Amino acid sequence: MKEALVFIKNAAVDVHLHDSVGTNPKDWKFPSWFPESNGTNTGDDIAGYVHEVAADVVEFKPGGRVASFHDYRTLHGSFGEYDIGKVYATFHIPDHITFEEAATVPVAATTAALALFARLGLPEPWLGDKEWATKPPPTPPPPRGGALVYGPRAPSGCLRSSCYRRRVSILLLGLRGRGVGYVDGLLSKSKGDVVVDYRDSEKAVVAAISGPKCGCGVDCYAGAAGG
Repeated sequence: MKEALVFIKNAAVDVHLHDSVGTNPKDWKFPSWFPESNGTNTGDDIAGYVHEVAADVVEFKPGGRVASFHDYRTLHGSFGEYDIGKVYATFHIPDHITFEEAATVPVAATTAALALFARLGLPEPWLGDKEWATKPPPTPPPPRGGALVYGPRAPSGCLRSSCYRRRVSILLLGLRGRGVGYVDGLLSKSKGDVVVDYRDSEKAVVAAISGPKCGCGVDCYAGAAGG
C-alpha cells in the first residue's frame, strides 16, 4: 500500500450483500464518460471495518468502524470486498450511526463542500470569524445575501443545508415538495432560513427567491438521474 491509505473491509460481505456501499448516478454513467475504463470498479462510497493501515497512519486502527470517499478513478473502489481510502477522506463512524447511513455521506458531503466553499467561496463553517477575516479573499469574491438550495431532500442538498445553517450570515431558501417535515428539521428559521414550496404559483416562487436575500444557488437535482 502507498502511504496514508486505509484498507477497509466492507460490512456484511459474509452474506454477499454490500449493504454498506453507497451508489451514485455517476457510477453507472462512468463507462460512457470514460470508455477506456469500462468494466472497472466505479464505487466511491465506502463504509466498513478497518482491515489494515499503512505504516504512517495513526488516526485509524484495524477493527475500527469507518467510512471513506474512495479516490475517484483509481483501483480498489467500493464495489468489492476490500477497498482502499485515503486518510484525509476517511472518518470514524459514531456508534449510533449504521454502516448504511454512513455510506451515504462521503460523495454527497464532498460534493456539497466543493460547491459551497470551493466554487462559490462561501465561509467554511469550521472556520471561526477571526480565521475567516484573515483568510485571503477568494476570486471571484463570494456572493452577498442568502443561498438557494434547490432540492434540499437530495443527499447533497441535505448536507448543503446543514452546512449553511452553521453560519449566521447565510440565508437558506429551500424549495420543497412533500418532504415538509424532513426539510424543516434542517433549517434554522430564527436565523432567517426560508422554505419555498415549488407547488406554489410561479409568481410566488419568483418573488421568494428574488432580490438581495438570495445571492447564489446550488441545484441538487440537475443531473441526478441523467446528467
